[in-house]
Amino acid sequence: MTWAPDSDHGTTRRQSRSGGRRAGAIVLLVGALALVLAVLLSNLITAPYVVFKPGHAYDVLSEAGPGDAPMISIDGHETHPTDGALRMTTISMYGGPGHEVSWWDLAGSWLGGDDEILPRRVVFPEEVTEQEVEDVSTAQMVGSQSGAATVALRAAGIEVAEEVVVAQVMPDAPAEGVLEVEDVILTVDGVKATALEAVQQAIQSVEPGDEVSMRVERGGSAKTVKVPTTELEGRTVVGVGLATMAESDVDVAVHAGAIGGPSAGMMLALGIYDKLTPGPLTGGEDIAGTGTISTDGRVGPIDGIPQKMDGAREAGATWFLAPDDNCEQVLGNVPDGMTHVAVTDFPEALAAVEAIAAGDTDDLETCEDVTAGR
Repeated sequence: MTWAPDSDHGTTRRQSRSGGRRAGAIVLLVGALALVLAVLLSNLITAPYVVFKPGHAYDVLSEAGPGDAPMISIDGHETHPTDGALRMTTISMYGGPGHEVSWWDLAGSWLGGDDEILPRRVVFPEEVTEQEVEDVSTAQMVGSQSGAATVALRAAGIEVAEEVVVAQVMPDAPAEGVLEVEDVILTVDGVKATALEAVQQAIQSVEPGDEVSMRVERGGSAKTVKVPTTELEGRTVVGVGLATMAESDVDVAVHAGAIGGPSAGMMLALGIYDKLTPGPLTGGEDIAGTGTISTDGRVGPIDGIPQKMDGAREAGATWFLAPDDNCEQVLGNVPDGMTHVAVTDFPEALAAVEAIAAGDTDDLETCEDVTAGR
């Protein structure tokens, strides 16, 4: 019978412990590689979501706007020095066509808790292209600028006429090949196109599927065209984006760079009015806000209120003007150090800025007041 010395047993035990350590190291290495692979894949695979983050808050009174020029320039009328800031607010969007968001980025936004995350199908039609999104956004900004100029000029006592123009023709729409971008609409079925609302109402009076007769000005000459219609969400449409252009002896230009969308209207109107009228409107205060504006001065709701307020506060604004139709999004999301005011139209927005400048703000309506009264 043979036996192994004790030293041999010790060697065996040491080899077992060494083998265990190697196995553990292999497990850790495999786990690390799996984690790295997961991170890489999460960065490469896009997610069907859109993320809205706080964007810049641009001072419309600035002499150096995002377009490397004064945000607002006015010719044909005396302008006056301004003070303080009137900020139009923006959101940064990730996940739209051509700007897809990864699962890794999405996880960061979800964990941060401050970004708004929506399924892409809620924000964009399924087949929309990056160029189509850009065209719509640009057309909306053009309309916003013109509406702001119309409202501000009239508030300053300057005569303004309105032209309704075709800002965009949607792909495969009934109007494609019939109407063209920059067509000036003169009449719709004999109704004068005195304002955007008049054109929209005239189109709505037509049964979906019937043609509507439009008199348009194109390239300096007038012509009559027959435009097919269709139904969309219970409405008669021809498939174009319309905008109003202000016609006045006073020329107002907005240099907003690549910023698009309709939500700067109210703040642009306040900025144009401030430059046209004597005395700084803000009294040196830093005031931000958002909201569309129609040519009759109504302020309309927009998206991304929480992110816009965050961006405005980060830029230094202490006041925020919000459409009263957005009050549900305002409440509970106002950043520390910021006071909000709810407005319904340009006269209310103007009165609010004047009250803030005067330090007489006790009677300004907040979203708490609006919701309590509903």
